[in-house]
Amino acid sequence: MGDARQTELSVGTAGRLLITLFLVARGILPRPLLCLSAFFEAARQDYYGSLRGVSGGGER
Repeated sequence: MGDARQTELSVGTAGRLLITLFLVARGILPRPLLCLSAFFEAARQDYYGSLRGVSGGGER
């Protein structure tokens, strides 16, 4: 059971790093941040609007 949890943590960490690098590459973030919470809080409405657009079958 411990191995599965470790893999979950590793995948989550890799995902957060990839998201950060993607946002920097797109020019959305000016520099890499290790904690994206403040970024998503500041862009909350746009972020949730984009999520709704994707989950609704379309892209924004």
